[in-house]
Amino acid sequence: PNHRCVIPAPCPHSLLLTAATSPSRIFNMEYSSPLEASFVFLEGEETTGKKVRINVSSAVLQKMPYFQARMSDRWQETNETLLLKLPDGCTTAALVRLFERLHFPSGELACLDLGVALQLVQLASMLVAENDALVPELEYTLRAAIRSRTDVENMEKFLARCDPPSCIKRLASSFGSESMCGKVSNDQITELLKNVSKSGDETAAEIVQKVMTQRHRKGAEAVASSAVSFKVALSFATHRQTGFYKLLSLTSCFILAYPENFGTLASLMISSARATDALHGPFKNLFDACFVKDGIQPSSKELQGLMSAIKVNGVVSMLKLNQLNQAFVKLVERAPADEKNALCDALVGFPSADVVQIVTTEMLGKLPDPLRQRLCLVLLPNAHMLSTESKTILLAEVSKEDDGDDEEIAFRPKRRRA
Repeated sequence: PNHRCVIPAPCPHSLLLTAATSPSRIFNMEYSSPLEASFVFLEGEETTGKKVRINVSSAVLQKMPYFQARMSDRWQETNETLLLKLPDGCTTAALVRLFERLHFPSGELACLDLGVALQLVQLASMLVAENDALVPELEYTLRAAIRSRTDVENMEKFLARCDPPSCIKRLASSFGSESMCGKVSNDQITELLKNVSKSGDETAAEIVQKVMTQRHRKGAEAVASSAVSFKVALSFATHRQTGFYKLLSLTSCFILAYPENFGTLASLMISSARATDALHGPFKNLFDACFVKDGIQPSSKELQGLMSAIKVNGVVSMLKLNQLNQAFVKLVERAPADEKNALCDALVGFPSADVVQIVTTEMLGKLPDPLRQRLCLVLLPNAHMLSTESKTILLAEVSKEDDGDDEEIAFRPKRRRA
């Protein structure tokens, strides 16, 4: 709608219509128009010291809780000028504009710039009642004055200094920025993950992290939805895609945050890779986080599933990579008994030539006797490939005597029969 300026724009002293009349009449009468009531002096002073002295209708003051509390019989007897200290940021020009509007209730505020509109809101919040008809008009005027994000920020800063009417608070909140993360659908997240794998775009990967961080605050259902998105994206991904490594990295971060998904997602990471290069970083992070303080605690069943996926998909060589091999050895060392058994059981099922390059002297030296013996049996055919230290351990293992057998073990030449 058009903004009509019905109120004239007089000089600041245009309200000096009459001199103040007898105090005894001022607050004891009702008038159909503010112009029919007696007038009193009101002096407003800015924080800078600038002052303005205007005549104000007593009918207008009667409706303002701020002045009703200040009016007393003593003031009526002395007929002193009412003093008003303006809040910081408010000008005498805004005070005059406010009282001009209050003296013409059938008019409308002109289209104002944001600064003046905010000053009027601050003065109104101090002087007029919450249910005054002027308040909704100020809300409309303030909304019309806002043009940009900078205006919104200025409004928020200004209103933080006062206690505006509730409708003004609602107006300010309506301009507030609302996170779009909660509006992103599951399909959009899934598609975004697929495109991260295809393109390797850094911004797309960052968006995934930010959106999921916001979504997961809603609880387990949101986390489960994200897990489904990862499953779908991994099922479509291949190691030849530019951003495949980024997808695996995002997946490993998700597993570390929500370990209940280790069993399914870690195995899917393996099956989608079918090559070891992209697996190094993400799985080193996973291995390093297993069985440490504030880390993840995968079950023996989940570890068995992971090791099975490594074997089935032909990526056993990933466990031979230097840093990843060290992380795996430490994982076996830290694992509780059941999980340690599960990992060693899996290693026993790998080809001997691969196990020789995975198992280290450190691992053999720290395993319980039964598990060390089982691994040594796998290592035997390729003992020549072991390090000197591992050969020593293997030799010591095969040199152990059975309980109760004191006979010396030695190869002796057979004597020729007579």
